[in-house]
Amino acid sequence: MNLLELPFNQHLGILPSDKEGYILMLPNELRFQNHLQKVHAAALFALAEGTAAQFLLDAFPNVQGIVPVVRKAQVKFSKLAEGKIYGKAQLHLVQTETIEKDLLEKGRVLFSVLATLYNELDQAVLSCEFEWFVSKA
Repeated sequence: MNLLELPFNQHLGILPSDKEGYILMLPNELRFQNHLQKVHAAALFALAEGTAAQFLLDAFPNVQGIVPVVRKAQVKFSKLAEGKIYGKAQLHLVQTETIEKDLLEKGRVLFSVLATLYNELDQAVLSCEFEWFVSKA
């Protein structure tokens, strides 16, 4: 699955990162701005969710036919965002091997991915813990 081909992500304009070490990005465009001329919270959340999802898919290349669904999200905005915004993600309190083992043995697993968004100065602007329910198709 290519997340950038999903109609919603195409509509939003989410792109692969043009900066090394990051997964996805939002370009610096007027359409993402809120009433403060900063990046809108909804655009940030969409980028964080996409970043976490792409991380999840990239983390398990050997497991075919998985269906990831967000179950819960906890968001913390730490700084007003402006300019290009970049996303990184990592597993939260669990190892890849444990997830893969549970998925192969049980056909489903629940775990969290922490996505963090950064501005062009590499300052964190948002962190979000996404709890994913993943099952085999």
